[in-house]
Amino acid sequence: MNRIILLVSIIALTFSSIRADIEKKIYETYKINYQIVIDGLMNEQAWDLVDWGGHFIQTRPYNGKGPSQRTAFKILYDDNNLYVFIRAFDTEPDKISTILYRRDYFTGDMVEINIDSNNDKQTAFSFTAMASEVKGEESISEDGRRWDSSWEPVWYLKTSRDDQGWNAEIRIPFTQLRFNNKHEHVWGIQIMRHLFRKEERSHWQFMPKDAPGYVHLFGELHGVKNIKPRRQIDLLPYTVGKSQIFEKNRVILMQTEV
Repeated sequence: MNRIILLVSIIALTFSSIRADIEKKIYETYKINYQIVIDGLMNEQAWDLVDWGGHFIQTRPYNGKGPSQRTAFKILYDDNNLYVFIRAFDTEPDKISTILYRRDYFTGDMVEINIDSNNDKQTAFSFTAMASEVKGEESISEDGRRWDSSWEPVWYLKTSRDDQGWNAEIRIPFTQLRFNNKHEHVWGIQIMRHLFRKEERSHWQFMPKDAPGYVHLFGELHGVKNIKPRRQIDLLPYTVGKSQIFEKNRVILMQTEV
């Protein structure tokens, strides 16, 4: 028994030392006072108010190496929404995979933002944008050991392509997230890119190979202030199999996407 306890302690200390060596990335966002039009183009001056985040690192196939293509992003918010613009640069834009398939079928080139809006290091909400403009979403619990694709939030996406790659512009209503009522927030965030033709994944916040867990390793979103939790109203029931933070029999606002 003592040897088992010793082994567990050694493993825990090893992973703790790995995490200590990894810089926790921080992205500073900014509040705007109007709603951005989601069209897949960075043509609104509000995007100039924040800096680009970037410097992604591969998690596969070569964990810890630089990615073959560059990725950058910006994040803004207003009283009711979080806005994300992800720029997926590609030196071979004619090879971008835009496979059309049903919602929540994750294929082709894609980018994704995961948000731990409770900052509990255990749960998060995942929003995936395919280059084809197909959307996917999952709720995450148990520090990334459980992903539930039956979660169906209301959010908005437009993509575009040019000679330098492709873009995803996203609006996530705060009604689709869970957070406490306080003046200033720190949220865990992770942004991922999947390059289909090379089966390459890269992340903004580095994820060590075989790291225990996922959500607790996220980088941080700073600058979110003076927002209020929003109650969802209408009609689509949703039940979480194992309740941690998410509410049971949660209802989701039904809207028509445009």
